[in-house]
Amino acid sequence: MSGETSSWNRLSIDTAARYTLWVDGMVPDEMEPWLGGLELEPGMRDHTTQLSGVFADQSALLGVLKTLVHAGYALLSIECLGPAVDQVAGMDARQRRGSRSS
Repeated sequence: MSGETSSWNRLSIDTAARYTLWVDGMVPDEMEPWLGGLELEPGMRDHTTQLSGVFADQSALLGVLKTLVHAGYALLSIECLGPAVDQVAGMDARQRRGSRSS
């Protein structure tokens, strides 16, 4: 494996990365516009919600976490699945809100 660089070596505070979050409670579909395009998957048995997607950076992740906390959802778990370069979540919600007020 010499000469190979792990994608984790390229992860930094301003790197796009894929995350999975779990919160206590059922997050309604109506909150999707404020969650930056994350996929929501409700846990039917344990009344939790799994949210997953790619964030532009850790600041975008923090914005979504603040939105969830202010809406009354307790964060149960967060997992970084590694760097990503595909569609980015987190920023979309702010851009949509800004375009509505214009």
